[in-house]
Amino acid sequence: MSSEAGGEARQPSPGTRRNGPAPISGYDPGLMSGSLTFGRFCADGMNRLLSRDGEPIAVTPKAFDTLWWLIDQRHRVVSKEELIEKVWAGAFVTEATLTQNIYTLRKVLDTGDGPRWIRTVPRRGYRFEGEVTSADAADGDPRAAPESPPPGEASIQSLAVLPLHALVPTPVPDGPLAPAAGEDERLLGLGLADAVITSLSNVRQLAVRATSSILRYVDVDERDPVAIGRELGVEGVLEGTVQRLGTRLRVRLQLVSVDRGVACWAESFQGSFRDLFAAQDAIAREIVSRLRVKLTRQEERQLAAPPTHNLEAYRVFVRGRYAWNQRTGDDLRRAIELFREAVALDPDYAQAYAGLADALILLPFYGAARPRDAFRQARDAARRALEIDHDLADAHTSLAYTDYVYSHDWQAAETGFERALACPGDYATAHHWYAFLLSALGRHDEAIHHATRALDLEPLSLVISTDAAMTQYFARREEEAVDHLMGVIEVAPGFGYAFFALALCLSALGRHAEAIEAARRACELLADSPVPRAALGFALARGGQPEAARQVFVDRSGTERLGSAHASQPQAAHRALVLIGLGKWDEALDALVDAREERSRFVALMAVWSIFDPLRGMPRFERLLADLGLPSGP
Repeated sequence: MSSEAGGEARQPSPGTRRNGPAPISGYDPGLMSGSLTFGRFCADGMNRLLSRDGEPIAVTPKAFDTLWWLIDQRHRVVSKEELIEKVWAGAFVTEATLTQNIYTLRKVLDTGDGPRWIRTVPRRGYRFEGEVTSADAADGDPRAAPESPPPGEASIQSLAVLPLHALVPTPVPDGPLAPAAGEDERLLGLGLADAVITSLSNVRQLAVRATSSILRYVDVDERDPVAIGRELGVEGVLEGTVQRLGTRLRVRLQLVSVDRGVACWAESFQGSFRDLFAAQDAIAREIVSRLRVKLTRQEERQLAAPPTHNLEAYRVFVRGRYAWNQRTGDDLRRAIELFREAVALDPDYAQAYAGLADALILLPFYGAARPRDAFRQARDAARRALEIDHDLADAHTSLAYTDYVYSHDWQAAETGFERALACPGDYATAHHWYAFLLSALGRHDEAIHHATRALDLEPLSLVISTDAAMTQYFARREEEAVDHLMGVIEVAPGFGYAFFALALCLSALGRHAEAIEAARRACELLADSPVPRAALGFALARGGQPEAARQVFVDRSGTERLGSAHASQPQAAHRALVLIGLGKWDEALDALVDAREERSRFVALMAVWSIFDPLRGMPRFERLLADLGLPSGP
């Protein structure tokens, strides 16, 4: 079901505040001090550390901030809206993200031998209950007063690297270093940012936002790094400019502290464009030095190793990344061509193979390839990437996804996702796609947890936010999913995938007229994808419009492509959805058998997806589940 990897092209303008409650004064997670003790627990505000009986407990920074505000405001009920505004500072999140944070906190706080610290007040919010003692930093609590960094250095553990602004270049001689005809020079700034992100992602002490999180800023001329840092949920933002002067390269950078709203340091780098990879290494090392990070020997080696030594392959790869992010069938095909060109230029370019795998995985959603062919090629590309670099999280993720959808090897897929998450960088897409595997296996709480973690890592990703709602939908929490999706659509009314997901949820709730409207909008926005047409056909059939449902998959010649497999669209799984809506069970089962052979991602979700409920208990359907090794009930 998951349509995409993290990141997408058409986003709300960065640096702008979303609609919502007015900011509440007096609370800044970056300025918390002292410690708060309750029962066996201690919350250390300065270090954002939660401990029980002196032993640290692993919770995310946002979960800690949620707990801190509840404790600080323990004399009253705190609304959900207030918590979201205080903890996420205007970034787009939904109540589901807050709910997951509360769930996480209760799991670690409710030990069974003490009070229930966080109480839900129906229709109002949450309240912290229990005795609390506080110790201010001024009172000598050693944990509340860590060593301050020297002037010019920053205590930053999470970072976003923005695409560098390309200043107007002087002419460059023809040759392998010259940009392709008509190519926008700004891609050089994206390429440098991508390379620095790749290097810094190997440093476990740093949480670095993925390239997919910053691609939306390529075309933004005026950027507020503090606002962007708050949107991305990071403590520091690296920004700057790049300029080519003949065969020379000049880079100017500054690191901005999001909490303090000032530049911590600024630096310039100059050298030959032919030494581009040396420049990237120098930039990454300077950042590590300024952030006072101590590297392991392995991290030292990884920091010094460029992904390729071939400048032309690198230039082609960056263009592929940019095309991949545009998210249309034509752009994905272009990205595949570019990634293949990059690996032809450098057969040992692991990242280019991983990019090729990612693009191939997305291609079937846009009707641009049959799933079986695309996933087989994606599997081969991911395997080749891992032969070259076994610590590449995105390649492990892509291979695990093909194990999930193509091979239907649930254990191999889970092992692959776990390997991806064990790699440096805490790759958001690994959490994102792992969530779908867990949903398919009926492990819904785990699925929602990983979807929420992915959203914590890429808080502005519309795809990840939409798929977080899909994990709720598969868990039969349709009302929550609808609320979540309406929030996505409010922020991005042109994001078609959210309307597709909304149509499914509304159909499940019996709100057929609204489902039809949402599906029609999805079809308009995703005109090159057959997937929303399947949702529309299902919604029309369930809404009492069978003739209109049949027309959804009538081709331009007037021939119906609903009843049997055909070389042209739709895919078998899409036909199955409409046939189920029409109550044609035997034909739907025939289509599902074909869909299994096609390796449709819909098939992997049959055990939990409510659309398939009318088929449950039928011998053919139960045999199909058994053959796939899926549970027999939702």
